[in-house]
Amino acid sequence: MLAEGRNCWRRPISGRVAFLVDAAQHYDAFTRVVERARRAVWILAWDVHSHTPLRPGSGGGEPLWLGDFLLSTLERNPELHIYILTWDFIALYSSDRQPRAEGLKLFEHPRLHFHFDACHPRLACHHQKIVVVDDAVAFAGGLDLTAGRWDTPEHRADQPLRRTAKGEIGPPFHDLMMAVSGEAAAALGELCRRRWRRATGETVNPAGESHAEIWPEDLAADLENVRVAIARTEPALDDQAGVYEVEALNLDAIRAAERWIYLETQYLAAERLGAALARRLKERAGPELVVVLPRDSTDWLEAATMGVLRARLLRRLRRADRYGRLRVYYPTVPRIGEGYVKVHSKLLVVDDGFLRIGSSNFSNRSLGVDTECDLAIEAEGEAGIENAIAAFRSRLLAEHLGCTAERVSLGLANRGSLIAAIEACRGGERTLVELPTRQPGWLEGVVPRATLIDPPRPLASFSRWVKTLLYDAARGVTRVSAVSTALAIGVVAALMAVWHVTPLAQWARPETLANVAGSLRDDPAAPAWVMIAYVVGTALMLPVNVMILATALTFPPLKSFAYAWLGSVVSGVATYGLGRALGRDALERFGGLRIKRWNRNVARHGVLAVAALRLLPIAPYGVVNLMAGASAVGLRQYTLGTAIGMAPGILALTVFGRQLGSVIARPDAHGVGWLGGLTLALGAAGFALRRLVRRWDEARTSR
Repeated sequence: MLAEGRNCWRRPISGRVAFLVDAAQHYDAFTRVVERARRAVWILAWDVHSHTPLRPGSGGGEPLWLGDFLLSTLERNPELHIYILTWDFIALYSSDRQPRAEGLKLFEHPRLHFHFDACHPRLACHHQKIVVVDDAVAFAGGLDLTAGRWDTPEHRADQPLRRTAKGEIGPPFHDLMMAVSGEAAAALGELCRRRWRRATGETVNPAGESHAEIWPEDLAADLENVRVAIARTEPALDDQAGVYEVEALNLDAIRAAERWIYLETQYLAAERLGAALARRLKERAGPELVVVLPRDSTDWLEAATMGVLRARLLRRLRRADRYGRLRVYYPTVPRIGEGYVKVHSKLLVVDDGFLRIGSSNFSNRSLGVDTECDLAIEAEGEAGIENAIAAFRSRLLAEHLGCTAERVSLGLANRGSLIAAIEACRGGERTLVELPTRQPGWLEGVVPRATLIDPPRPLASFSRWVKTLLYDAARGVTRVSAVSTALAIGVVAALMAVWHVTPLAQWARPETLANVAGSLRDDPAAPAWVMIAYVVGTALMLPVNVMILATALTFPPLKSFAYAWLGSVVSGVATYGLGRALGRDALERFGGLRIKRWNRNVARHGVLAVAALRLLPIAPYGVVNLMAGASAVGLRQYTLGTAIGMAPGILALTVFGRQLGSVIARPDAHGVGWLGGLTLALGAAGFALRRLVRRWDEARTSR
C-alpha cells in the first residue's frame, strides 16, 4: 500500500522502533537521548514551554524542567547546538502559552537557536511534533514539549505534574509518539532542516555521522530493521506546491481494511475521510470501525465549532452503519467526576498489517492546511511486524479498558471481532463508554459546514472565502441571474479589501480613529456623531471591533460602552435594511441551496440564532447584517439578538480597551496574565449562555 511520491515522502529503514504511550514515557526517553547528544538536537513543535516537567522530582523535590535541562546539557557539551522551531501562535492562544518574552529569555543561550515559525498560509499553523538527535534517534507523533501534557497510562485525575500554562491541573492527557533510529532518524533530520530553512532563511548543514550509541538501554524496541514511511501535509505557499501525503495515506489505509479499523483521534471532522469510512460501513462484508474520542470539547468555542462538525460526521457514520459494525467510545478513569480524559492521540491501525502514529488529526485542516508529519509501518505479510502491531493495539485498548493486554488479545482471538473483544472487557470503573448520539441542536442550524470552520485547503483571500461560502457541491457554483446581486456582492468584497490592502488600511486602526474622534470627547452632540460614524463605517465594511476599540480609547468606560452598544445596534439595523432592499430572492439565487438552508435555520431560531452569530467568529459584522436583512429573520428578532450577542464583547473591549491595547503593544507576564483572566471570564460567560440556550432548546423540543 505504501508508495513514495503518492502517500508518503520516503520509506527509510529504522534500526529500532518503539511505540511510546503518554508523555511520561516519551519525556523520559527524550531526556535520556538528549543527554547523549553530541552535535545537534532539533525540536519542531506546535508549542514549547520551558517549564515543562520531564521527570518527577526525587523525594518530593522539584521536577526536571525542560528549560533547565536544555541549558545544562549545552553547558556540559560545548559542541552541541539545539534548534527549536515552534508555531508563531495567534493572540487567541496567548493565555494558554508561555509569554513570548519569557520563553525567549529562558531559552537564551548562544547555542540554543529559538524561532517562531510564521511560514504558513493565513489562519494555518505549524503542527508537527518532531525531535531529532544527531540524526541518529528521532521521535514523532502527537506530543509537544509543553505544559499540561505530562501523564502516565494510569491517568490519575489529580496528577500534579499535569499543570497547564495557567497553573491549573489539566484533564488526563492520552497521546502517542514513535521513536525511530538510523536512516529513518536521518530522514526526519533532513525534514527539520528543510523546515528551518523555509521558516528562518538559514541553512544548517547535517551534523555528520554519529558513531555513539544514543538509544537508551532501557527503551525496549517493539520492532527492528523495518521500513518506516514518513507522510507529510504541507500547504501550498508562494511558489511551493502543496504536499498532501497524509490525506492519501489515510484514504489508502481505509480502502485496504479487511477486518477492522481502530482509530484514536482528538477531532473527527474530515469530510473525505468520513465519506470513505461511511462507504466501508455500507458494505455487506466490510470492516469493523472502532473510534476512541474525548468525551467533551476543550471549551465552549471548540464545542460550537469542531464539536458540531464531529456530531454531524458521527450521525453520518451511524446512518451508514447498516450491519452494526461501528462503535464510538470515550475513555473514563476513576474519581474523574465531571472531568474527562483528553484523547490527543492521532492513531490509525488497520487489521494487523498497518499502523500510523503522527501529528495529524482526522480533521480537514490536518489534511491540507497545517504542516503535519506522520510515521507509518506496513507489515506486508511479515508475521513479526503483524504481531507487534497487534500487541500495541491490545496494549492501548487495555489501558482504556482497565484490564491486561493479554485479556484483550485473548478475547480477540476467541471471538474474531474487535468490537466483541472490547465489549467483553468493558464495565469496570475504568473503561470505554459508548458516546451517545446527540440530536441536532439549534446551534447546528447556524454553524456553517466544515469548509469554513475546518477548511480542507487554505482560504487565501476574501474572494476565495465567498466562493467557499456560496458553493453548493450538488449544483456547482450558481450562475447569477440578477446583475444587481452580483454587483452588490462585488461592492462588499471590494470594501472589505480596501481596509486590508490599500493605504486606507492605516485608518482601520483604533488609535488612528481615536485621535480623529478626540475632538468629540466634550461635544454635546457626541452621541449623534458616534451613531453616524458607526452607520457609515459598517456600511463601508470597516471592522466593527476597530470602531469599538476606538470608542473605548476616546470616551470613559461607561460612555464608551453605551455609545459602542447603541452604535453597533443602530448600524446593524441600518445595514440590515440594505440587505432587505437587496432581497431574499436575489441572495438565494446567488447562493443556492446553502443560503436557503441558512435562511431557514436562522429564521427558525430567531433571537438565539442572531445572538450566536454575534458570539461566534463566523463572518464579518457587516456581511452578517446584510445576509440577515436578506433572510427571513424579522427586524425585532434581529435587533434583540444583535443587542444580546454584541453586549459581552463590547463590555470587554470598552471597559478593558486601554489595558488590552497596552498588552498588545507591550506584552509582559502581568499583562498577559490579566488578559488570560479576562479570557477565562468571557469563556465562563459564554459557557453559561450556552447552557442556558441548550436548556431552552430542550424545553422547546419537548413541548
